[in-house]
Amino acid sequence: MKTRIKVSIASAIFFMQSCVASNSTTPQTSKDIDEARKNGTFVAEVYVAGNRLDSIEVETAWIEKVWFKESSGEKTITDNCKLCFKIRQKAGGKFLLNDVFDWDMRETSTNRYIGVEIKKNLLGQSGTYIYELDGCRVPDSLTFHLNLKSEDSSIKVDDLTFKRK
Repeated sequence: MKTRIKVSIASAIFFMQSCVASNSTTPQTSKDIDEARKNGTFVAEVYVAGNRLDSIEVETAWIEKVWFKESSGEKTITDNCKLCFKIRQKAGGKFLLNDVFDWDMRETSTNRYIGVEIKKNLLGQSGTYIYELDGCRVPDSLTFHLNLKSEDSSIKVDDLTFKRK
């Protein structure tokens, strides 16, 4: 005797999603170096070489593995890496950092943009700038053209060069 089980399409989709619980479309970023170490995603600390910028400074910078948070709370860590850094306004700077989208940064050899991951908190928005590396090959240095964006133009400010510590 055969038993038939009725399964709705919604139940079947839920079951398939629960079996493949990885959020593979939204990579996560640690909030700082300490969290990257705690997460097991930390690769290297980096610093800005010869910072001549009078308007902003890099608060913290690190390279970590690209990772995803699964619905179960577990992490999926990939073999790819990314440069992560935060910038802050210097007092009396010539150019003002009003929000994280004011700056346009491109890596000099590839002309690829740096992305921004936004975090909202009680004080407003803060952002971590993210640049995905090719695989996890960590170069000795990475240089980015730094431009200040306005409504209708972009002003070249300087170059920002990161080196591995």
